[in-house]
Amino acid sequence: MDSMVQQDTSLIKNKIMKFIEDNGPSLPTHVASEISQSMLFSSAFLAELLSEKKLVISHMKVGSSPVYLVSGQESLLERYAVYLGGKPGEAYSLLKEKKYLKDSEQVPPIRVALRSIKDFAKPFRFKEDIYWRYLTNSVEDFLVEKSEEKKDVKRESGANDEDVVEQKVLAEGEVKESNSDEVLFVDKVREYLKVNNIFILEETYIRKKEFSGRGRIQSEVGEVEVLVIGKDKKIISEKDIEKVFEEIINKKMLALFLSTGEISKKTKDFYRDYKNLIRFIKI
Repeated sequence: MDSMVQQDTSLIKNKIMKFIEDNGPSLPTHVASEISQSMLFSSAFLAELLSEKKLVISHMKVGSSPVYLVSGQESLLERYAVYLGGKPGEAYSLLKEKKYLKDSEQVPPIRVALRSIKDFAKPFRFKEDIYWRYLTNSVEDFLVEKSEEKKDVKRESGANDEDVVEQKVLAEGEVKESNSDEVLFVDKVREYLKVNNIFILEETYIRKKEFSGRGRIQSEVGEVEVLVIGKDKKIISEKDIEKVFEEIINKKMLALFLSTGEISKKTKDFYRDYKNLIRFIKI
């Protein structure tokens, strides 16, 4: 009897997954209608799929419910933007139209609203200033725009094309020469987070071989925000671990430490002391 119940439950959960995969981000009421179950049971099945990391949820709510989706469907949340009223809706429309907004140039209500529409507004830094990018626009696209602007300025001032060096925007506001390896490492970090259903809430620091930001993990006890630290380095030293530890003390958050390398033998014992606070993963 128990095996039959378990089989029925699996069939319902598979039906929910197929429905959301085919139809995109959905509300519990949509799911309830699809599986012919009450909202109570539908919500319970959705909660199970969430805990199994097969589904993720939006920050925004429609009524009192978040939107359920499969990782990778984030851009499809646009269809629910109509439920953003007041200043959040105004901020959404402005950001979607402009693609990028400089935080300090916005009026206070819009600045507050941008921070509330986390599904659509993604922050980053350029020359010490906070900017916002729309969900489907990347920091790399911003980089290209700034690079073209710089080229135009230099051409207008009579500079030679050889003098124009393509620049890359870094999250902390530094500008360095563009390098394909830099983009590759950042992409590795983002891909790992995406595959493991870890939402990037904020990208605060990007360098040639480093990444820093905040992520959101859906755990059995609910949502947990973590620091995401990335380092493209063959050998991780005790000093590297200490720096991450300083970050988690300052931010009062757990850390996910991603690297292309390994922890040195001498550092492994030191790392074990902080394993409950820092989780090291090779990517």
